Amino acid sequence: PSNRLYFVEYGGKLSRYDEAIVEPYLTHRPFPTEICDEIVQRSALAPGRRVLDLAGGPGDLALQLARRGASVTLMDWSGAFLASARRRARAVGVALDTLHESCNRLVRDDNRYGVVTVSQALHWLDDVMVCRGICRVLRRGGSFFVVHANFDVDEGHPLSFVLGRRSVLGH
Repeated sequence: PSNRLYFVEYGGKLSRYDEAIVEPYLTHRPFPTEICDEIVQRSALAPGRRVLDLAGGPGDLALQLARRGASVTLMDWSGAFLASARRRARAVGVALDTLHESCNRLVRDDNRYGVVTVSQALHWLDDVMVCRGICRVLRRGGSFFVVHANFDVDEGHPLSFVLGRRSVLGH
């Protein structure tokens, strides 16, 4: 396999996730509060602790963590998702930083974050580049959380290495 990344533009935008998909995404893919509670508990998340939410879409998890006092940066390739997350953050009165960039390029902010999360998106990213980047941005002793749906994909499926029974994310 090649280590080259190819970016496809959709009507002048770098993401196919535009304004039209934001509302259906929010309606049909809300982030479960119970999982956020688990992240908060396991990471001993305290007010002001810096969190990086990778490929967080319209920001459901990022906003839940920000409401609990975390200093959250939401990173996504979709400008529409980030704009929606900023509007929602203002509406509920929480601070939220956004970074419009590919999560495959975690090249700045060395040792800046105490917690890094990625939910339902790691399979869309370059796992080697993301892991290298996380090793760079995550503080020593920090926590990295991967939220991943649990369902079976036939071993012949092209995404079975991530979503199958013998996934790189665990069995």
